Amino acid sequence: MAFLGISLYVIDEFSYDRFHKNCDRIYKTNISMTDSDVQINKCGSAPNKFAPTATMEVPEIEKITRFRKL
Repeated sequence: MAFLGISLYVIDEFSYDRFHKNCDRIYKTNISMTDSDVQINKCGSAPNKFAPTATMEVPEIEKITRFRKL
């Protein structure tokens, strides 16, 4: 039973976003923050200015979109 559960999880993770055309060109940004205690916090978001700055600095970027929880 555990094998089945692990297999389904792995299949789901490897199939994520595979239905998109050019799925090999989709990327997600993550940021790492370090506080005064040298602890690294990672999160899956980016500052508001990331999109315009990245588009100007990296010419290979074709499109950028943001998602926001309501």
